[in-house]
Amino acid sequence: MLLIKSDLTTRRLFGNVQSRMVPSPFSSSFLQAPISDDTHQDHLSSFEIHKVAAALRPAFEQAEAAKRPIALAAGLENSTVSVYLLPLTNIEGTPEAFLVQLNRDDKLQSLKEGYSIAAWSASLVALLGGGLMVSLYQRARAMSRLNRLFHQALDALPYPFHIIDARTYQVRVANRQAARGLEHPEGMTCHALSHGCAQPCDSSEHPCPVRIVLETGAAAVVEHSHFTENGEQRIVEVHGYPMQDEQGAITQCIEYAVDVTERRQLEQQLQRLAETDPLTGTANRRRFYDVLTVEISRSLRHGRQLSVLMLDLDNFKEINDTNGHDTGDRILSRLVALLGGVLRTSDLLGRSGGDEFLILAPETDAVEARMLAEKLLVAVREGLRDPLAGQVSVSIGAATLLNGDGPDDLVKRADQALYRAKQHGRNRFEASEQ
Repeated sequence: MLLIKSDLTTRRLFGNVQSRMVPSPFSSSFLQAPISDDTHQDHLSSFEIHKVAAALRPAFEQAEAAKRPIALAAGLENSTVSVYLLPLTNIEGTPEAFLVQLNRDDKLQSLKEGYSIAAWSASLVALLGGGLMVSLYQRARAMSRLNRLFHQALDALPYPFHIIDARTYQVRVANRQAARGLEHPEGMTCHALSHGCAQPCDSSEHPCPVRIVLETGAAAVVEHSHFTENGEQRIVEVHGYPMQDEQGAITQCIEYAVDVTERRQLEQQLQRLAETDPLTGTANRRRFYDVLTVEISRSLRHGRQLSVLMLDLDNFKEINDTNGHDTGDRILSRLVALLGGVLRTSDLLGRSGGDEFLILAPETDAVEARMLAEKLLVAVREGLRDPLAGQVSVSIGAATLLNGDGPDDLVKRADQALYRAKQHGRNRFEASEQ
């Protein structure tokens, strides 16, 4: 549609042209051709155009004052209309006419080539000069090329990308990955398109990035965990970025989702490698001390008991020297399995080095630590017999937490108790002497 200033028509247009113009619904100071209904299903009706124009009057006035193009959207009952206002200025830079385009879909379209201005082209040339028409045509071609490049760039992204209405959660733009095979996903809500849900995400497992962006006014990154049709769990990192209008209000949100399942699995694997003894699968010394430090603080804060047991295999050096390290490794692995069958889920077994192991036993006093040690000794005596090394035994020392103890203090006293068990004949238990 072409809108021309009312006072300009009396000075610059022929009478037969003036008679065919009516007040524009966009602004009382502009005239345009009468709006008639088009039978094409994608075109807006006269009623819809007047409804959109009434809603966008303030924006039209802003475009007139700003003297520059404006693109915005207006909501109808079942769709969204993209509106583009292109001012046509005189040599002083004052807008004397506007070219207006309305598109029913939600895509961020630019002004298209080949504007259908038909009978108005001669009047426009007379009004503002043929040079401006050439400039307008060139600008439209450039914007059309940018529009195509924009959508090609989005479709080239390897992950789903949306632009979402921050108020209605409706998808305004969706690239090929986000469309999930749908030809026209625009207008669907983001949660319906992405998850098949009727309501927006609203849980600690699936926080809504759009809602966080609206609440904080800043970019947000959340993680969602989903299951495929085959029951495979996928972890998705969802990024949200605010888009603001000229008044600074957040009207839309850019959202894209990156599948980070393999990255999380690799991170977990690296974490396990950093915290786990590679031979026995138990906690390594660093991991054991980290947990012990936390448990000591918790026990002292709440007045709870805590004990540490240290054990090692008797005569393990001779077993390795006589039968080889393969036999030693086999015995260590079998020992860990036997200990795991006795320990509670709250206990932590760690390998201190060589054939020495540490056991962290929360909520365990000195009497309970002795009972636990006796169970471990019995399990080893009854279950740890190797085809080459024969019967294998262990010695155990234990220490219970005292006020002022740090991790090193507690482990040192357990080590001293283990030493006494060795001195007193092995295959036995000794408690710390405090």
